[in-house]
Amino acid sequence: MTWNRQPLASLVSRTDGDGIDLADAKLFLRVDHTTENDLIEAMIGSARVWVETYLRRSLVTETWDFKFRDFPQFVNPLYIPRAPLQSVTSITYLDENAASQTWASGNYAVRTLSGPNAGRGWIETTADTDFPATSIEAAYPITVRAVCGYGNAAAVPKGIKSAMYLLLGDLYAQRQETITGTMSAKTQTTIEKLLGPYRLPEAV
Repeated sequence: MTWNRQPLASLVSRTDGDGIDLADAKLFLRVDHTTENDLIEAMIGSARVWVETYLRRSLVTETWDFKFRDFPQFVNPLYIPRAPLQSVTSITYLDENAASQTWASGNYAVRTLSGPNAGRGWIETTADTDFPATSIEAAYPITVRAVCGYGNAAAVPKGIKSAMYLLLGDLYAQRQETITGTMSAKTQTTIEKLLGPYRLPEAV
């Protein structure tokens, strides 16, 4: 299966948390002082961004705007690139006068998948849906506002958290100038094996 209607994506908001919290991270790193709290929190955020990019997922709940060229069709739905898809807040479009309009929710259905390995959700319509005219000046006149992610940090799958701990440990160990090189091949292989079951195929 391919996704040939790739949208432009922009993050609107996200809930607090990165999948693992500071206390657990310090326990894993065997750090029992507070002088490096800010440094460790920054590394947790970096690990979360790396993992989300690699998996093509959102860990905690995030709201995204996805701009598409066309409306969803029954036979050619719009796939939401980030998973898991929780819900669709709205679908808006630029009309012929470039004014923003809301497409009625009765025109489409949202299909979501659940579970730690959930694939991409999608939006489809019924065969008799009417499609309004859109602005010819806008390359991406359709905007889908979607809520994605597993929920809070506690809902993030354990396999993903384990990979984040390993990545965090590598970042922490290599923070000093006297330590050179990149992530060890063994660590990288372990991280990729842990994340493999959750990684989504690249949308094309």
